Amino acid sequence: MAKSKHSKDKFYDNALLLVCIVVIIYCCSVMGRWAYQNVQERKNQEMLLEIAQTASNEMTYDENVDNVNEKHVNIIYDTNRSKINFKALEEINKDIIAWIKIPMIDLSTPIVQTTDNNYYLSKNFYKEDNKCGCLFMDYRNNANWNDGNSIIYGHNLVSGMMFGDLKKIYDGEVGTNISIYISTKDKNSTYQMFSMYKVKASYSLDFNHVNIKELIEKSEIECNKIPPEQAKIISLVTCDGSGNGRLILHGYLK
Repeated sequence: MAKSKHSKDKFYDNALLLVCIVVIIYCCSVMGRWAYQNVQERKNQEMLLEIAQTASNEMTYDENVDNVNEKHVNIIYDTNRSKINFKALEEINKDIIAWIKIPMIDLSTPIVQTTDNNYYLSKNFYKEDNKCGCLFMDYRNNANWNDGNSIIYGHNLVSGMMFGDLKKIYDGEVGTNISIYISTKDKNSTYQMFSMYKVKASYSLDFNHVNIKELIEKSEIECNKIPPEQAKIISLVTCDGSGNGRLILHGYLK
């Protein structure tokens, strides 16, 4: 009897060990794949930025230079009129609707829009499977940015990509004077942050009927910015890191 019991105990121990090994291998494979996708997406982001900036600046010449060859050497780039190369980006993905820049957190990346809010949660700008996803506008918004509230979603990545570095603003690492630059094929727009807070995942935002005063009161950061009453706003939405909440940043169109 004792021998039989010993055999059973050994069997269970071996089975438990095998299960643990399988779980460890699975976890390692998941973590490895996640790390690989982050590395690949970092390269993608660098490539997209290079493409966006290629031949995208309007050029003027130094009028004091007479020699034609010297004019080409003395090209002056007017950064106030810089534009994103949407033509090149559209050849990669026709879903692109804008380019967003937030210099204070070194964010510069495309925004896309499709027919639902799920596709780009696990697809990058190249429409490849990637858990890093892509920044995307709510499918119910107008891509012309004329809604009262244009809502943009993105993952909160540990690497800081997408909306991962929004937490730096919330944590007070970069101050509260945050400008958000949105470029489309037709225009460049600037939004000023005026509110930021955390809410439960079930919280919903309205696309048109925006109560500016309520959003200011909800803010957990003292922004000291009062938007015009009828200002159009942008809302940047990401996970708050807890798994069941959202971090939201609001900016008004200047």
